[in-house]
Amino acid sequence: MPIYTFSRDGETFEAVMSIAERDVFVCEPGVRQIIRPVQVMRDIPEYRSPVNGKLISSRSERRDDLARTNSREWDPSDSPTGGKLRNERFATKHGLKVSEEFRDLPMNQQFREEQRTKSA
Repeated sequence: MPIYTFSRDGETFEAVMSIAERDVFVCEPGVRQIIRPVQVMRDIPEYRSPVNGKLISSRSERRDDLARTNSREWDPSDSPTGGKLRNERFATKHGLKVSEEFRDLPMNQQFREEQRTKSA
């Protein structure tokens, strides 16, 4: 059912009702229906669930998958590095690049030295 926006005595409120209910409600004294543009949110691109590999192609499937797998949305602020990669070995293995601010960490310098030794 659609959501309608109404105004009565200067107060605005929303109500979920059928068209028939809306038509009766609008006839009450002091009630005015406010016409608002429809807001449509694009659906999400398809992806595979990282937990179970199931194909997720809509927001409702995403919500169900998160609930079913006892998961939650990932937020970059959850990471101590803010989502930036600092381990060069991991980044190289996955075809990624380590963030510039972490390039000079001892573990990354050691990894680069190991790579130079292997290629020599």
